[in-house]
Amino acid sequence: MLALAKKRFADFAGFSFVRSDFDSWTPQGEYDAVVSALAIHHIEDSAKLSLYKKIFGEIYKEDKLQHSR
Repeated sequence: MLALAKKRFADFAGFSFVRSDFDSWTPQGEYDAVVSALAIHHIEDSAKLSLYKKIFGEIYKEDKLQHSR
């Protein structure tokens, strides 16, 4: 699946892909999105909470969260 995604987005600049398990993944550098299409709903709720804290903690820390009023 990762190979297919890389192929589909090969013509678009600025895309990078990371293969990792949820427990050991840590945000590296800046990112605009974290996408997991077929996995997060399979992990335990406590693991989801930990993962979401990593993602949103990084967004708020770097003041990257944008919203419209």
